[in-house]
Amino acid sequence: MSNQYILRKRNGYSESLFIQGVWVDRARLEEKFWSGINKNGTVVSEGLGPCWEWTRSTNSNGYGKIFLKKVCAHGTPKRTVFIATHRLSYIVAHGPIPDMLVLRHRCNNPPCANPAHLLLGTQVDNMADAWRDGLIKPMKGEDAPGAILTEEQVVWARQCAQDRTVQLKEIAAQVGMSENGLIAAIYGTTWPHIPGDLPPRRRSRRHISEALPEVRQCLADGMSDESLTAHFGVHKLTMRRWIKIANE
Repeated sequence: MSNQYILRKRNGYSESLFIQGVWVDRARLEEKFWSGINKNGTVVSEGLGPCWEWTRSTNSNGYGKIFLKKVCAHGTPKRTVFIATHRLSYIVAHGPIPDMLVLRHRCNNPPCANPAHLLLGTQVDNMADAWRDGLIKPMKGEDAPGAILTEEQVVWARQCAQDRTVQLKEIAAQVGMSENGLIAAIYGTTWPHIPGDLPPRRRSRRHISEALPEVRQCLADGMSDESLTAHFGVHKLTMRRWIKIANE
């Protein structure tokens, strides 16, 4: 049975709750819970009413936590068992929290334990709520997980692509990433937040008919093969083929 489930057993006139894998006295637990609750807390919206804010111990994320008991089994050291106050409030008010589901705060107020402010949902729902409410900021640029480039390198690579002074594969080798990843950064598929004009897309073999007039003009102006290759941003073998066609 899941340790998130709550069960009741009666022993004479007392009632105990099975929470987080331990039995606790219900009356004592509720007394401890209410002694730490402020029912006149923050009012996020008139439709929701005031939050029931936990005024005592919280975890690193600001959610209230309440001590249940210390337990030990088979000679192991005692472990302290806590439960989040909003989970306890929901369990007492509505019953067990099903496996694989979490509680979502409609008020976005972590210390709140008002069961009317809590909704069941999946972790995907919870993350979607956080994105919608702006609680999660998108990581971009150098802060993105797995980022290889720095902002300075992206600006430099775009300038090289704009001037067509360095081959893409040479830039990729210098910054230590794949050519495809570099192309995405240069032309704005990634790193779109960096200001400035993006370099024009380089010509491919499909655009040779468009490039030929300019190739012929460059040849007439006396440009070398190396200069033509850098100028058009193509492989040297492609440039030789273009020159051959232009001279026919």
